[in-house]
Amino acid sequence: QHVGKKEICCAFAINPPLPPFYKGGLGGFLDFSLPRRGHPFRAESRKRHSSLSGRFAKKNSKALNARTAGGIMETRASERNPSLLAMEEIAHMPYHWAIGLDGSKFFQEIKEREVLLGIRCPKCRKVYVPPRLVCGPCFVKMDELVELGKEGVIQAVTLVNYPFIDPATGVQRPIPYTYGYINLDGSDNIFSHIINETDVSKIKVGMKVRAVFKEPADMEGNIRDIRYFESV
Repeated sequence: QHVGKKEICCAFAINPPLPPFYKGGLGGFLDFSLPRRGHPFRAESRKRHSSLSGRFAKKNSKALNARTAGGIMETRASERNPSLLAMEEIAHMPYHWAIGLDGSKFFQEIKEREVLLGIRCPKCRKVYVPPRLVCGPCFVKMDELVELGKEGVIQAVTLVNYPFIDPATGVQRPIPYTYGYINLDGSDNIFSHIINETDVSKIKVGMKVRAVFKEPADMEGNIRDIRYFESV
């Protein structure tokens, strides 16, 4: 926006941080009132955005949370043109969501017994994993929990080379990694998780895999309690 003869540009660094090449979208760096093309402040603004994202992406998430608990805002004059002002802010954005009764039971069983649970529709008899309240096709409530096997069959697989900040940890997930879509024994839908193999030539659709869990003392009660799936 314009205030008198001074133009204000805003750069927001959102927690969790994103990698330095990420330039847009909610949760990234949002450009407000970026000067028109050719404006002397434009190149400097772009440069500072990249510098900001690079710095914050390297920070430990706990350190970043402590630093941004109250929010930090800085207004400065442009180095190239003192008549232009820039405002930079680090916004702390904590969030919470409910796992639900069936979801809670799913994670509790993994943590306490290394058991994968599904839920059966009383009408079509399909078993879904993770459990959910309603069968989509039948639109009826489900409440029959079913123990599933720890093994399954790969239906599709992809090798991921795109680096991003894992929202569960606040740090960048190591790449490459392989993501598999698995039909668990006893279920009728697809369960997606990490496959412990980055050579896709060794992974085939129809391959049998099994879940590998964390050590009992390290269990947290979330999806990361399943470390990965490996070939049988």
